[in-house]
Amino acid sequence: MGTRFDPSQAVGMLVAVAKALDLCRGSDQGFLINLLERSSDKLETLFQSYISEQARAIEATKVVTKKRVGVLPFARIFPKFIAHIETLVGETGYTARAIADNACSRISRLIFDTLESLLREAERNAQKNTDDKDAQKEQLNTHVLLLENMYVMLTGLQSYKARGCGSYFMPTLDTYLDHAQVVQRKVTRAYIKDVLSRPMGRLVSFFDAVERCLAANKDPLAIPNLGKSQLKKVIQAHSNSSMRENIKQLYKRVEKHFANEPKLRMIVWQSITDDILSNYQRFVTVLARTYKSTNLSLDFTQAELTRWLNER
Repeated sequence: MGTRFDPSQAVGMLVAVAKALDLCRGSDQGFLINLLERSSDKLETLFQSYISEQARAIEATKVVTKKRVGVLPFARIFPKFIAHIETLVGETGYTARAIADNACSRISRLIFDTLESLLREAERNAQKNTDDKDAQKEQLNTHVLLLENMYVMLTGLQSYKARGCGSYFMPTLDTYLDHAQVVQRKVTRAYIKDVLSRPMGRLVSFFDAVERCLAANKDPLAIPNLGKSQLKKVIQAHSNSSMRENIKQLYKRVEKHFANEPKLRMIVWQSITDDILSNYQRFVTVLARTYKSTNLSLDFTQAELTRWLNER
């Protein structure tokens, strides 16, 4: 009856059957041993069928990146799923342990593959269609979707770890956490690159080009699109007042993207803040090193930039 309403229970029943088989082995209870072995085979088949159904459900999930769809069901359920399976199996040395581990690995691999394929596809489309606003918007939507989903997964996995999962499962859980954090960092960098294109895209592009020029042992001042006049235009395009307004609009944009996940919004905003301040240091270093003779400088200070970034 248990497996009829919840097929996942089959893996827990496998443990009980394995224990009973241990007690019977070496005895004259051949009929009982045969019955238990057949029960074990049937329970394993039921559980594998259940896992296959979960896999098909994940594969059948249609993700629309033309608009923001929020957290996908499997991202929210996965941490609960592995906690449930671990509760059923525990730290047993029976075959149920290996079956459960393989099941969790299969589902986790499928989830990560699904999410990472979305990122690759969106970036491919955006690179092929650099002037297509829809493609660029779709890429941004994908970044927002992935950040939300990785955050929910990470939060769930960390919560399970904090509650105290079994020591046997801890290395596997840490593997899932590490993978999720790697993906989250990658997507965060991509998202920041996206959203910073409006407030300081020209600045970033200009100084990126200067650094490439310096790396090639060339003088940027001798190159027309990197010379004094071009630098002056870039600085004027990022005046004190316009940068303050740009930062204000940037926060509103981030706030809109993560309206349903306020804690995630603050995490992302801190990453954006760190990136902007890091870029500022890079800009002033290049100015001092390469453009000192021009007497040109940015129209805003680090203190002002920090204050604007902290304003709400």
